[in-house]
Amino acid sequence: MEVIIMGGGVVGVTTAYQLLKDGHQVTVLDRHPPAIGGASYGNAGLIATGHSIAWGSPKALKIWFNSLFHKDPVFRMKFQTDPQFIRWGLKFLAQCTHSRAKINSLAKHRISVYSQKILNETTEETGVQYEQNTKGLLYVYRNSEALTAGSEHIKILQEAGQELEIVGKKRALEIIPELSDSQDQIAGGIFSPNDESGGSKIFTE
Repeated sequence: MEVIIMGGGVVGVTTAYQLLKDGHQVTVLDRHPPAIGGASYGNAGLIATGHSIAWGSPKALKIWFNSLFHKDPVFRMKFQTDPQFIRWGLKFLAQCTHSRAKINSLAKHRISVYSQKILNETTEETGVQYEQNTKGLLYVYRNSEALTAGSEHIKILQEAGQELEIVGKKRALEIIPELSDSQDQIAGGIFSPNDESGGSKIFTE
């Protein structure tokens, strides 16, 4: 089969690789001269199975509401009168219940774990070098209230088998000593030892 893939970022090139393995003829098209100027160029490059919580949740509604009154919010969504946006918004709201958040988070976690498995297999098969760091990821919290809330939030992933460690400030500094200059702003964190990071831009090259 002849396949055309639009976009030569991480998703595009990895999809192309898998299709080539299956015997298909693949062409990747990208509007940027080297195919690295889009989302993958500025991507953080996190393989974050330990942070695979669905966006749609009761908490998301609070975050969105608070964003209306903050100059520089973490999350921003501007309301539009476009019918498609309104339909999407209603569907999103329907997913913001506790039950749907649990179902969607577990599904997202399964996909994340599977994606990490395929990525590691691809790395072994191709020998691609992309500054891969397999030492885990630390999700830092600035106050104890946020850390407590985060600890409750991840229980669903722990129940699904994800290895996560709730750490205090001392342990957080042991994991990432470079945080010592900012230790007054750190209450602790959640350490996911199986998470990874790497250079998305380098990977696509």
